[in-house]
Amino acid sequence: MESPGRGADVDVVVVGAGLAGLTTARELLKRDEALKIVIIEARDRVGGRTLTLPVKVKGGKVEYFDFGAQWVGPTQHHVLKLIEEFKLKTHPQFCEGTKLMQMTRGEIQTYEADLPTVGSPWAYDEHKRLMQKLEKMAQMVRMDDPYASPLALQLTGVTVKVFGDLHLQSRAARSYLDQMSKGCFGVDAASMPMLFFLAYANAAGGVEPLFGLKDAAQDCGVQGGTQQLSKRLALLVGHEKILLSHAVVAVRQDSESRNVLVECRQVDDKTNEIVGDLKRFTCKKVVITTPPRLTTKITFTPELPVLKKELYDNMRMGHLYKFLVTYEQRHWCNKGFSGEYFSNGGHKLNVECSTGPILEVYDVTTPTGAPAIVGFLGGRQSLELRQKSKQERGMAVIEGLVLAFGPEMRAYIAYEDKMWGDDPWAGGCPCAYAAPGDYHAWPHIRTPHGDVHFAGTETATVWMGYMSGAIQSGERAACEVLADLRPQLVSQAEALQARDARNVRGQFLLEPEDVVIGKSSL
Repeated sequence: MESPGRGADVDVVVVGAGLAGLTTARELLKRDEALKIVIIEARDRVGGRTLTLPVKVKGGKVEYFDFGAQWVGPTQHHVLKLIEEFKLKTHPQFCEGTKLMQMTRGEIQTYEADLPTVGSPWAYDEHKRLMQKLEKMAQMVRMDDPYASPLALQLTGVTVKVFGDLHLQSRAARSYLDQMSKGCFGVDAASMPMLFFLAYANAAGGVEPLFGLKDAAQDCGVQGGTQQLSKRLALLVGHEKILLSHAVVAVRQDSESRNVLVECRQVDDKTNEIVGDLKRFTCKKVVITTPPRLTTKITFTPELPVLKKELYDNMRMGHLYKFLVTYEQRHWCNKGFSGEYFSNGGHKLNVECSTGPILEVYDVTTPTGAPAIVGFLGGRQSLELRQKSKQERGMAVIEGLVLAFGPEMRAYIAYEDKMWGDDPWAGGCPCAYAAPGDYHAWPHIRTPHGDVHFAGTETATVWMGYMSGAIQSGERAACEVLADLRPQLVSQAEALQARDARNVRGQFLLEPEDVVIGKSSL
């Protein structure tokens, strides 16, 4: 194969060098190492929404921490398999001690359970019944086609906030539902579609696995950081096959020759502007792994099908931003706290935010004993702080930690954050979701468009939005490609799956006139 820097004729072009894209390339080469593949990545690095960076810690040393995807859980089999293959070590998320929560701008309360216990005994009972209801409802809404659920007609256009207002009387329980939406998606409950919320939980095996720590989504961290997974995959694929700092601008399919022309331009790593002359690759197959809204910036010839384009055009990224603070001592542990703190804003602390900015925090002290707190900003508060400088964000976060754990939290070593909304090749974090009325088109998120295939964690059906989902999507896309290019290398089940990927429901469901969303209907 010619050098990717000059363009070439190849078999497959993969767009994006995150876990989905690198997994796609790796799976293709595992089946046929003679395949000519190039991966085009707009960033100057591999890893996508995994990002591991050095931060100063106690003793004047430096340790590595995750500023993107971080945790893995026991049912995330795709990522766990990769961790085991690369012989990486995991360590359990620390959760021993008293936990803290603050809802409805009230005082900070303590609790001991795995998940926050909300407010008064009455509010707690209402919240418990809500969680049971959500678990049952989630089982009825599959991630591959949420609109096919028997609940779809009742929930189309309904947000998590509307659902909570209808089914909850306790202000504290409604506030916690909002906090759940912000913590998982980085989106206020008023903007999060209920149908997507349930499908996302179904893809994770339930609501509790989605939001819990022990034996759930935040069960373990990866020593040395999760970006190692992408770096190891890049080594296996071969760095000579990866073209960094280049953005794909056009994908043109020729129906007569069955060739695909992929055009890209260089990206200025300092300004993120697309510059330079076109580079062209001619190939048989393309796999797109970029977030949906970024995918729509590519010129497709022929254009994307109507339902697919409608869906992609209306998908938004969450606003979940991450910060890390390091310390000389684990001040929170000295007071018997686990380091877990959940808040839906609380009282206004300064002029920077309408409420306290912190959404949730955890103790991420390293296996070597370097104390650290990781936390998140989400929803409206994160958008408010996004407009401020790093110093202003840090001051707001530290005062939030002081409110929770005491004045000792002002004696920190380093504050760092990652505002994913400022990353032009992500546009937000952790994943994209569709507008409330667009779930009739959801199956088209992963359907091929001629010889162009689609992967990425948003297209996953198991642990969508997570690293494991990204890996699953890459394996699926590779099988779709091989079913056409190397049919002898796929199993019968894989061939059927590839065929079914093109045969999805296209019509709208009929909506009866008497559809209601009140309590009696659910």
